[in-house]
Amino acid sequence: MHWLYLYTAIILEVCGTLSLRASNQFSNKYAFLIPLFYIASFYLLSKAMAQISISIAYAVWSGAGIVALAVIGHFFLKDRLDFVSLALISVMLCAAVGLQLRSSLPA
Repeated sequence: MHWLYLYTAIILEVCGTLSLRASNQFSNKYAFLIPLFYIASFYLLSKAMAQISISIAYAVWSGAGIVALAVIGHFFLKDRLDFVSLALISVMLCAAVGLQLRSSLPA
């Protein structure tokens, strides 16, 4: 269940960050949703940290959020990613997955 909390926290953080961009500097009527996404994300991140160590949870949360935003930005928002950016994002994704796999092994 703790990993489900973490994955949901990642999705909410990504939604909050995408909403920041879409809010047009907080000028549209949906801008009030931005802090709600972040509050819910941090709440679920804290729930996940009850069972997942802080270093693993935060690394996976931030790394997966960065990767998700880079992919969404590239394919849907026309953000430009060069080869070096893609390579570094790939390393970050591998590290996040590796940390998740490592955390499920006995110490």
